[in-house]
Amino acid sequence: MPGGTRKVNGTRVRWAELRPAERRRLVAPDGGSMLLAVRGDGGPFTRWSSVFTRTSGRIRGWYEPRFPHVYPHRLRHTFAVQTLERLVSGITRRPRS
Repeated sequence: MPGGTRKVNGTRVRWAELRPAERRRLVAPDGGSMLLAVRGDGGPFTRWSSVFTRTSGRIRGWYEPRFPHVYPHRLRHTFAVQTLERLVSGITRRPRS
């Protein structure tokens, strides 16, 4: 959402113009939070691929040299597979009516 705008109290506001406290109060139409993640300064994470690259590099350097390169796609794939596995196992455990 870098450079993007969103409606706040019916007025379009640029994300970059919101202060951290204002960002934390953003609410989705269903009442949930609009935030996925924020940096320490309250700004949005916008470069997920660089976060994954740096983190997997640190793990390789500090703990496990064989740790794979991690990209956002891998996270999405892992989440999707685990969700599917839980859905399938929940369906197979449900008693038949």
